Amino acid sequence: MKRYVLVLLALVLFAGITSVLLEWRVNQKIVVCASRPATAVHTRENELLWRVHHGGDITLADVQPIRKFVDSRYDCSDFRLQSVLRILYEYGDQLSPDIHHELKRMLLDFKYWMTEPGNDGMCFWSENHQILFAAAEYLAGQLYPKDVFTNNGETGQHRMDQARMRILSWLRWRWLYGFSEWYSNVYYVEDIAALSNLIDFAQDEEIVRKSQIILDLLMYD
Repeated sequence: MKRYVLVLLALVLFAGITSVLLEWRVNQKIVVCASRPATAVHTRENELLWRVHHGGDITLADVQPIRKFVDSRYDCSDFRLQSVLRILYEYGDQLSPDIHHELKRMLLDFKYWMTEPGNDGMCFWSENHQILFAAAEYLAGQLYPKDVFTNNGETGQHRMDQARMRILSWLRWRWLYGFSEWYSNVYYVEDIAALSNLIDFAQDEEIVRKSQIILDLLMYD
């Protein structure tokens, strides 16, 4: 009996060790998601927007930190895109060709939703991120409708079509159910950034009008 128990324990121990080793081998092949840098990264996109709005110049050195941050797909890259899009829409004709090329490549190479291929460390699903990603995708597609966006091989027009559905769904949910992040002054700022860009730059009348309504509700709240 004792021998039977010892054999059984040995088999269980062997199976356990084998399972751990196999799991370890599998885990070694997993690509680690891009995480935020240990030290703060000062991308300064809002400062650049302020500067160009007041007639100042932007250099390649100014946009490199933004490009590096967004290309690395760190969390909150979608925050940065709002100011970048406003710079391109409002002041694109004032930018030098090389800077315009840098910002355009950043938009064309970006991952705009969780269903797309590629490694990232970005949060997509919460309320503010939903509208930030959708607004960025729509406005980038509208800006470059015939260009191919490299992350999924789709044209800007296709980007607009799929982002439009997410934008209108988000606006409808806010109308019906209100805001789930109503307690956060931080995330309200991000909602306002995305809605303001859609109101100012989207060429779709339905998106513009419904964005105005929801922004009015947010301000009233």
